[in-house]
Amino acid sequence: MEGLVKYFLFTFIFLSQVSVHAKRMVYANKPYVQMHQNKSRFSRIISNFECNQPFQVLKDEGEFMKVKFATYQGYILSDHLQRGKFDKCYQDQYRKFIDYLDLGVSDMHYWGRLQDLYVSGEVNP
Repeated sequence: MEGLVKYFLFTFIFLSQVSVHAKRMVYANKPYVQMHQNKSRFSRIISNFECNQPFQVLKDEGEFMKVKFATYQGYILSDHLQRGKFDKCYQDQYRKFIDYLDLGVSDMHYWGRLQDLYVSGEVNP
């Protein structure tokens, strides 16, 4: 009986430690999203990412989420992220067409910038 108690105690302690260190992941759900230095659409852009890019959530701050990807750390609009993978990414559905467009980094930046500033049918000042 004592061995059974030790087993359950060890299992409980182990699982509680694992859940503390579990990483919450979110995925980009727009064709191009931008990571900002601060919680503002107008702050410096750290990098551009494509749809279904995974991010580790560091902090949920309402309109923005503080996220991490590799060595990048910054803020992305919460509306541009979701918990599971997005199944309607243009880049995945129309890979040959997207490759044919041959979009460069500056094109990705401008499309991501447009997506950032154009929210729910309105342009934010």
